[in-house]
Amino acid sequence: MRITCVHTVEHSFRPGQPLSAWSEIPFGLATIAAILEEAGHQVECLVLTAQEITDSALLPRLQRSRADLLALSAVTTQFPSIREVARIAKLLPQAPYTVLGGHHASLAPDDAMACPWLDAICIGEGDRVIAGLVADVEAGRTPTDIEHLWIRQPDGSVQKNAPAPTFLDDLDSLPVINRSAWERWVANPRGSAVILVGRGCPYTCTYCSNHALMALSNGRYLRVRSVEHVLAELADLEAQNPALSMVYLEVETIAAMPRYAEELCAALAERNRQRERPLEFGCNLAITSALVQRGERMEKMLAALAAANMTYLNVGLESGSQRIRSEVLRRPKYSNDDLIAFCQAARRHGIGVNLNIIIGLPTETVADYLETVDVARRCRPASIQHNIFYPYAGTDLYDTAAEMGLFQPATLGHTAERRRPYLDLPDFPRWRLRLESVLVFPRVFHGDWPASKVAVAATWQGLRPYPRLTSTIKAVGGRSQRLRAVMDRHREIPVGEG
Repeated sequence: MRITCVHTVEHSFRPGQPLSAWSEIPFGLATIAAILEEAGHQVECLVLTAQEITDSALLPRLQRSRADLLALSAVTTQFPSIREVARIAKLLPQAPYTVLGGHHASLAPDDAMACPWLDAICIGEGDRVIAGLVADVEAGRTPTDIEHLWIRQPDGSVQKNAPAPTFLDDLDSLPVINRSAWERWVANPRGSAVILVGRGCPYTCTYCSNHALMALSNGRYLRVRSVEHVLAELADLEAQNPALSMVYLEVETIAAMPRYAEELCAALAERNRQRERPLEFGCNLAITSALVQRGERMEKMLAALAAANMTYLNVGLESGSQRIRSEVLRRPKYSNDDLIAFCQAARRHGIGVNLNIIIGLPTETVADYLETVDVARRCRPASIQHNIFYPYAGTDLYDTAAEMGLFQPATLGHTAERRRPYLDLPDFPRWRLRLESVLVFPRVFHGDWPASKVAVAATWQGLRPYPRLTSTIKAVGGRSQRLRAVMDRHREIPVGEG
């Protein structure tokens, strides 16, 4: 059976190669593609920009692919584009079966299934059911009793099947994604890679989807692949890509599983000892007071990470206001001093910390935000990821913000998510949010970064709300060696001394 897996992007890196790096591929959809390939189906992976989702551009493309089924995936902000893909697909004389998975289908299923061009949606993890759905469609049967799926029946009614009672526990049973199916869409496929280490998160932050996804089934939600399985994929990557130098280990927080982290790091360190040039690694880590205040435990983990050549960690500050963190975000417990102490310790071990920051949160004031900036500066991070809060349907903070009247669900925009303000905060007006999102780099890095690097970072932050403009700049940069050199130089992550 011919199947096309469709992913859409708003920001394009360059024409024909919209994804800048492997970190931008949709791992859930890529896993579904690998499962279907393993089942013997002919699978094509397609990445579309907004400009390509028109009748004139997409219809001929879908005709050429002759797909029998479209596997689609979307978060809330992607859903309007994916809805258009499904509509255009149904214009074909032999229209493909359309099935949607991903966060929007799982967290806002009624809204997703209201799209008349979708034949089915998947709520939760669809790894164990996608092959059965495709088998029914291939045999000409109307799918019915399949866990996780809401299925449109011939009479127009929707059969709503419950998710499986437990989450898939054995991640080693899943096939490794077929990177060759996605490589054509990635502008820089050689130097770096991403390996999915685990699924799920132990925390229930209100702005994140994990607390809602956790409620869909029972059983263990936080799961990891065996170290042996991860190493086997790494070995394949090294064989396929001799230029490989950096690997990001995709997991919500490596610190949630200390013994596993130590075992994985020891294995990575041993593998690096066998290489002429050691690989660099990065991953995500959520700090807690329990980790930092038990100094020996923190030092042991950082030593293990450093031994594995973990050169950077992504760490969430989110807000410097303790009130915001505990009452609004429901973050794991940590103080500003805890975070500062962790960053200092990481630098001593030669590990850079990239801080994640969210601005424009419900009840946030300018004073709260300036506290965030002060804490970020005292952390002396290698870099920061600075986002403006966007309310995702299905999350607790979406409901809170809607109940407070901070936005109107019916008119909530979908453009430039986390790059434009969408809430009307009484004590933090939109114009100030936009201004502070630009000033954050001078506020945090003045005196630590070269003035030219601060200027480039602030300028780019000011351009981020305009997807077409930034896509054009990236495309020009890709063709201009001089501009590309400037962009690369200012993208470097400096690791400071202790």
